[in-house]
Amino acid sequence: MQADVFLSYAEEDRARAGEVSGALEALGWTVWWDREIAPGSTWRDTIERAIEGTRCMVVLWSESALASRWVHEEAEEGLARGRL
Repeated sequence: MQADVFLSYAEEDRARAGEVSGALEALGWTVWWDREIAPGSTWRDTIERAIEGTRCMVVLWSESALASRWVHEEAEEGLARGRL
């Protein structure tokens, strides 16, 4: 799926991610976040395709996100692709 915004967050911040996603969508942006990973898809392949298909990335930095290897990997991928 192509989207305007890729939303990266720590699992502990899932409720906040939903709020941010809803706020962005209310402004007319399409948002991709990991609640959309299809069964049978690998996480890494899905994330890479999603980042590639988005216009920009928003990272919800929190204490949990700072401790999350996955959030750091996503942010590094977004930075490398010029979307962060």
